[in-house]
Amino acid sequence: MQSKLSISFCLSARAIFVSMILAAIASVRGELIWESSVQEFERTPEDGAVEARYSFKNVGSTPVTIVRIDSSCGCTVAQTDKKTYLPGESGEITARFSFGNRKGVQRKVIDVRLADGTEKQLGLYVSILDPLTVRPGLLLWQVGENATPKTVQLTPAKGVPLQIRSVSSSSPRVTAELHPRTDRSDYTMTVAPVDTAEKLSAVVTIETNYPPDAPKSYPVHVRVK
Repeated sequence: MQSKLSISFCLSARAIFVSMILAAIASVRGELIWESSVQEFERTPEDGAVEARYSFKNVGSTPVTIVRIDSSCGCTVAQTDKKTYLPGESGEITARFSFGNRKGVQRKVIDVRLADGTEKQLGLYVSILDPLTVRPGLLLWQVGENATPKTVQLTPAKGVPLQIRSVSSSSPRVTAELHPRTDRSDYTMTVAPVDTAEKLSAVVTIETNYPPDAPKSYPVHVRVK
């Protein structure tokens, strides 16, 4: 009759043997390692769309073939430049999300299916909002009218860490001055033509720091007519 020590040794040896077999199987399989499986963006409705890029590398010892790429919404189109990637080869899946009338936080999922039956889910998160409200967007003076400054209200969306970097005029005949409130919750801007002796068309551009990876600028149109 075998001792308990002998039985325990046999079980341990078997477990080690199974682990070695599984490790050997894994070593000859292709495997994709993703640089980042989730992409996050902040955009405005005017941007219309955003494009995410998911980079990967085949770190296994056999080729990997992508057989299908599906998205959770028809508004998101995902593709790759080819289907099969050799050991050590890198690739990229590109996903383009078109906003349509969507606003707020949007979550999209891209399913990547491989020939060996495994799947990978990629996440795309996009916050679509109007970070700054500009009112009015058009300022009018009549020819011969007093060149009295007019005020534009600039209101950041609640919770958005937006700051206005600068304001500038496309014409030396139009001045623009920014007036932040003490708490910087919103701003006012005064705009005026130097004179109204003749017709004039200009644009005052408001430069912001938001979104961080694609700062947005806003126009205010100025007319003397």
